[in-house]
Amino acid sequence: MQPLMYQFTNVTCWYASMINGIMLLRQRCTGVACKHLVSPMEDRLLRSLTSQYTEFSETAWRGDDEYEYYLSVMECLGRIAGFKVCTCRKGKVINEVKSLNFHREVAVCNISNGEHAILLHGKEGSRIKCFDPCWDNVNQEESNRSYSTAPRDPRTNLIVTEKHLLSAGTDGFKMGGKHRFLTILRA
Repeated sequence: MQPLMYQFTNVTCWYASMINGIMLLRQRCTGVACKHLVSPMEDRLLRSLTSQYTEFSETAWRGDDEYEYYLSVMECLGRIAGFKVCTCRKGKVINEVKSLNFHREVAVCNISNGEHAILLHGKEGSRIKCFDPCWDNVNQEESNRSYSTAPRDPRTNLIVTEKHLLSAGTDGFKMGGKHRFLTILRA
């Protein structure tokens, strides 16, 4: 089992989550651990977005043209990676998260009103298995009814209830009430 990567700067959580999503989905589809995380072209596309936007939320887009640019890069990434890439914002995020089955899909969502991004990759009842690329958020065991942290395996360092994740607050792995953003990779 190949471990997932942590972010290398404080603004690369979305990039690390997308890389992890591609790698994990490839492994699920082939049944084989990936030799390389992503192709050089996939990496360039993701880095081009990361260099322009450090926050993937409603506040990141200075207009519809920038959001359209993001969507076109995601469409290109999907073609190169061999996945369907879907992006949704605002009120559509709740329904999309609830409909995820994680058999041949993973998702990258923002939390804390767009300040951080994590990978959603599995479900255990009403709890969602996640990978938070920020080691500082998950390096100590913390557990309550809503979420638990601590490296359980190389791919899950956070388990959070769907209700908690989708709630309006900004503390403790919540999406927040505004600036909701979700990118889904489907095989």
